[in-house]
Amino acid sequence: IGTTYHKLNQFFKAVFYLGRSLEIRETILSPDDTLLSTTYSSLGMAYENLGDYDQAFFYFSKTFELDKKIFNIDQVSLFNSYTNIGRMYI
Repeated sequence: IGTTYHKLNQFFKAVFYLGRSLEIRETILSPDDTLLSTTYSSLGMAYENLGDYDQAFFYFSKTFELDKKIFNIDQVSLFNSYTNIGRMYI
């Protein structure tokens, strides 16, 4: 639901539903599950679209740290995390 609201440019609703999704996922998934990384990234993008760059940076950083743990540091999978964090400095 959160992703759909994000695609509809309804970012406040996206943050609400993505936050709820994160609460559930943190309860039932392993701390190293890639779905958590995806949810952190989605929350970061929603906050970025709202202009809340501190929150966006927080979630992009969580994505980056989890991806570093899950994937080899040299893998292309970290590209999006680097890009998202870099955008916070533009």
